Amino acid sequence: MKFEETFEPAYFQYFFCNGPACPDTCCAGWDIVIDAATSQRYTSCEDVELKALFDQYLDSERKTANFAHTYVRLEHQNCPFLTPKRLCQIQQRLGEDALSLTCSNYPRTFNQVDGVLERSLCISCPQAAQIILLNKEPIQFVRREEAVTLRPQMVGAIRSSSEVMLKPYAYFSTIREFVIELLQNREYPLWQRLSLMSVFCSRLAQVQEEYYEEDIPYLLSYFRDKIQHDDFRQAMDVFETDLETQLQVVTALLNYRMQGEFVGERFQEYMHNFMQGIGMRDYIVDSEVVEAYSLATQLYYLPFLKKHEYVLENYLVNSVFQKLFPLGPQENGLAKSCEIYEEYILIALHYAMVQAQLIGIAGFYKENFNLEQVVDLIQSYEKTIGHNLSFRTQSVKFIKTLQMDTTGGMSVLVKV
Repeated sequence: MKFEETFEPAYFQYFFCNGPACPDTCCAGWDIVIDAATSQRYTSCEDVELKALFDQYLDSERKTANFAHTYVRLEHQNCPFLTPKRLCQIQQRLGEDALSLTCSNYPRTFNQVDGVLERSLCISCPQAAQIILLNKEPIQFVRREEAVTLRPQMVGAIRSSSEVMLKPYAYFSTIREFVIELLQNREYPLWQRLSLMSVFCSRLAQVQEEYYEEDIPYLLSYFRDKIQHDDFRQAMDVFETDLETQLQVVTALLNYRMQGEFVGERFQEYMHNFMQGIGMRDYIVDSEVVEAYSLATQLYYLPFLKKHEYVLENYLVNSVFQKLFPLGPQENGLAKSCEIYEEYILIALHYAMVQAQLIGIAGFYKENFNLEQVVDLIQSYEKTIGHNLSFRTQSVKFIKTLQMDTTGGMSVLVKV
């Protein structure tokens, strides 16, 4: 796959893997998919020691989502090809070009939009999380004329000339540009930016295909003008803070994930601290827990947020860029594309769950609550929940079942 132009966040060029010094490992807990070309190379490997490991740990019989893949069988939830120093035996013995696409790419993510290669980083990587989240200035994006060759692979793709799934792909770039502009508008607190994004996505989803050419440019102009003149602020002031409902929803989803497959030790520790910080036991939300949650919000979380709201802003902006929000890719071999408002539910829900955990952790650490803990929690959350495809599906269904898939319902989850 050859590209002549790239579009990426400015931070992308500063990433490097710090290897054994990393507090986490890419190779723990996740499905490690081996692409067909790499699988063939491994099965014909002449290195005697590696060949024995390949025969033992490669599983070519497994199927998911109607696709057949070769997977690595994990050993105690870790990749069996890691050395005691947490280095990759395959790379050491066969060279970097012998890595599978999964291992070679991560934490880099690739999409293509009208033939332009878009590159970004996953916050589930500790080094990437530091680079992305701790930048106090709004994330900037850079377009370059740069020749890049990728190994053949399935990447999220959008062709603006193709109208599929009744979505306005011809306007994708201008729509996403507006969403990022909105999320980086620091005249509004972040919960209000998310509420405005909800209204916009709801209106966008209602535009019928035959009116795309007329209505979408008008919609973008309308929202820009209203936001500039503060015309939405009064309407948002009537949204009530409902910490009890917020906590009940988030706790139910966290409990669901904790009952699932592999959950890393660091995330388990943060879950313990979250629950301890608000006096919660067995995921039960009672009046005392809500009171402790409210107190932690007022005493520790909101003062922190006032100084460091850029961390969560960067978290959202990176997700919007990476996931081709709000339309999603036309082509993607892994995750099924959602409806426009479902894409909003997902991004707002991840924000709400991260925020709720941060509040509990703030209650746990109190005056010692700090940036390092925030970045570490977000990174471990993304690794445990952000990449989990089944959680993506079930969480949207849950919100719809609760009839919270509206601007009012979602504001309950994001406002503190």
